[in-house]
Amino acid sequence: MASSFDHPERGRVECPSAPLIAAWLDTWGMPNTTGPLTGPRRTTARTADRHGGQLVATTYTDTGGRAVGIAVLAPPLLVETAVQAVSTWSACLRTRRLLVPRLTPHCEPALTALFEPGTPNAPTPAATTDDCRHRASTRQTALDHRKDGRTVLVVGAPPGEAGASAPASAEGMLLVPDVETAVRLRVPDPRNLALVVAPCADTRGADRIIAALGERFPLLEGQHPGQWCHRSTDNRQAVQAAVGNSDLALFLPGAPPVPPRARNTLRVRTLADLRPADLAPATTIALLGPPASPPSPTAAEVADMARVLSGLGPTAVVHQRFTSEAESDASAGFPHPR
Repeated sequence: MASSFDHPERGRVECPSAPLIAAWLDTWGMPNTTGPLTGPRRTTARTADRHGGQLVATTYTDTGGRAVGIAVLAPPLLVETAVQAVSTWSACLRTRRLLVPRLTPHCEPALTALFEPGTPNAPTPAATTDDCRHRASTRQTALDHRKDGRTVLVVGAPPGEAGASAPASAEGMLLVPDVETAVRLRVPDPRNLALVVAPCADTRGADRIIAALGERFPLLEGQHPGQWCHRSTDNRQAVQAAVGNSDLALFLPGAPPVPPRARNTLRVRTLADLRPADLAPATTIALLGPPASPPSPTAAEVADMARVLSGLGPTAVVHQRFTSEAESDASAGFPHPR
């Protein structure tokens, strides 16, 4: 496979999709290597090459006049195979959009920090720049309720912590990760309860849990929703939007779960998992990988995949992000009537 080669008229031709086609050839039992080729070569299907092989290639002009192509340098006995490979992947050439959600990492470790023992009257340290700022305020609210003798119900659970349980040292705090737990929950004193929403818990799920708790415990004291963290909710919205607006959604290693009832999704562990039949009809492809911390908006896996797909036609990468910002004063976000 050629990662680049010299065209007699177009000059240097880059082949970003070379690793993808090389992986496809490997699955067909055709070992190959990928690297740049030098020296003038024609892009016709069969051209003698000074390396003792023939170059089979196709090219197109990308935005800004850049020459991009697909090229296979094959020995004489495998020229027909090279022709088939270039022809098959040439059918995938088209203009595309790549939808890349910008997912924000959730607090690490969210519940452990909330439950860790501490002096009720001691202030909670401020959140760091790498942390969710709502975790500190939620922890302080929980400590205030415990200081007043209330049992604190921690509603919801961050992603990856759905099966977590409250540490034994977290006296006066109970974890309520789902509606089922809320329905069967037993508490020391139903008249002396308060709740906080676990940092980075999905707020949609938290609403359902709170409703179930409210039916059972009418005197339950709530938490101001301005302290709720919306990271998980925003990430879920971004994933659903990208998947729903795409012809094909590629879930790379470390990506969030596939949304329920989602169609045309593919788990991609390696490039060998991608097939021409999947890519050829797709004009909009969602790329989903692990959440990325600033300043990089995209995980390395997503950036590498976008680069490979850019070799299959003129490509635009569209970054999408959902951001919820809570205001503690509801009137602050609206103009006052004259």
